[in-house]
Amino acid sequence: MRLNKIIVAILLCATTLTLPPLAAVARPTQKTRAKAQTPAPQTEITKENVEAIVSGLEGAMKKKEIAVIAAYLAPDMRYKSQTANRPAIDLNRAQFLEVMELGLELTLDYVYLRKSLTVTVAPGGQSATAQTETFEMVTTAQGAVAGHSVGVINFKIYKGKILISSMESINTPV
Repeated sequence: MRLNKIIVAILLCATTLTLPPLAAVARPTQKTRAKAQTPAPQTEITKENVEAIVSGLEGAMKKKEIAVIAAYLAPDMRYKSQTANRPAIDLNRAQFLEVMELGLELTLDYVYLRKSLTVTVAPGGQSATAQTETFEMVTTAQGAVAGHSVGVINFKIYKGKILISSMESINTPV
């Protein structure tokens, strides 16, 4: 079972990617710190929001920042994955984070290439879908594993935050 979790963790990376890049986050100055307040709740999802979240998660994966990844997952988030010749995977948020943490702990090198990202925002901006196509190669002490993934990430507004409600991927080892 541990080997299966490692393989899942390695192939999870492509569809997990999500958070605003650090460069897109305004750094507080002395003046703005004094005026800092709780950020305004999000009332509408935009294409730009989703693109920033996906790019930021890519960075969090490369930096092995599980807490950053967790911050963008809804409490009831589900992850489903299908890899050729392997049983389907269906994980809740806690299971997904556990598998990701294990996989990132074992990762010595991580290569990630996003081939495409298509964002569709639902009318009214209360939900959105990102379709991704990625290539990843993860190196552990046991060797390298590479895969091509086609994924769908669904976003919704939860308590004023844009969060990932579900992720699905179809993975093909290469």
